[in-house]
Amino acid sequence: MSENVNVASEATIDGRQVSDAQFDAFERALTDRKDTITCAETNTGGFSEYEAIDASGVRYRVRLESRNGKSLREATRAALSP
Repeated sequence: MSENVNVASEATIDGRQVSDAQFDAFERALTDRKDTITCAETNTGGFSEYEAIDASGVRYRVRLESRNGKSLREATRAALSP
């Protein structure tokens, strides 16, 4: 693991665990695809999910979730609709 990874928080990019700071920097570099945001409240927290594109045109599905007081954040390379 790199940098300090908060045990109450988990962040991954393409399945690789990263620090919160690394995830934040990665997410800031993405461009949101308009009208792709989905949000829901659940019994244990909630989630937001959206599609985004990096500067090279690679598309990602970004999911931000709160579950039982733990923050789960992931960005997964995906084949998304144009």
